[in-house]
Amino acid sequence: MVAGDCSEADPEGVLRVMHASPDLLIHECTFCSGKEDLARERGHSTPSMVGEFVASLGPAKVALTHFSRRYDEEAVEEIRTDVVAFVRTTEVIAAKDFMIVNV
Repeated sequence: MVAGDCSEADPEGVLRVMHASPDLLIHECTFCSGKEDLARERGHSTPSMVGEFVASLGPAKVALTHFSRRYDEEAVEEIRTDVVAFVRTTEVIAAKDFMIVNV
């Protein structure tokens, strides 16, 4: 399942019903924690927004994408770790261009 540029990935709960427990969720996480207002304004997500969605959906793996260019690798790892705090049973990956993810 792919969820791109979506501050509100599933406001009606349709995806949760149709695609419960996918093998892989690819989800953008453009902004770091604390930037929820900016993320909503620009149609993007933060770790808490992604984490809540992932917790309700139950995918086996999550590949985070579409990080703001302002973040270096250390900041991207912090974003990934923040998502992990919400979903301890799901593998969370900070995806990179041309990365292959085994499902």
